[in-house]
Amino acid sequence: MIVAVFDTNIILQGILSEGGPADECLRFVFDGKVRLVTTDAMLGEIEDVISRRKLVSKYPQLRTDRPDQLIAKIRSEADLTSQPQNVYRFERDRKDEIFINLAIGINADYLVSRDNDLLDLMDDSEFTFRFPWLKIVNRYVFLKVVREL
Repeated sequence: MIVAVFDTNIILQGILSEGGPADECLRFVFDGKVRLVTTDAMLGEIEDVISRRKLVSKYPQLRTDRPDQLIAKIRSEADLTSQPQNVYRFERDRKDEIFINLAIGINADYLVSRDNDLLDLMDDSEFTFRFPWLKIVNRYVFLKVVREL
């Protein structure tokens, strides 16, 4: 089974775009094809973001039961772990360290993101030498890998 960490932007996009690629990533978790590992802090950040008045007024789907249902389902289906140990310092975007360190700490196969700061790490030879098992990919690449299993 593939072990993955999803950046919060993947989960947020899954909530906002039912039937879209990020939603399909979540469905693979719910179908038992992917083991998602996350933290309460990451899910709490998503809950905070989706409750912001500006976003709620912009996205009508945030005024439905879908966001709460998906987050509850993620909480029940994903492996929740504690805050990861800080093994890798990411100067380019310190907010992304939590995703990198979680993926490293659990020996994840994939870190799935839409964030170019994270995706660019696959072009960093020092990073790929230190963590050769970890692939940081966008949702489309991840979906292709899972579909081919």
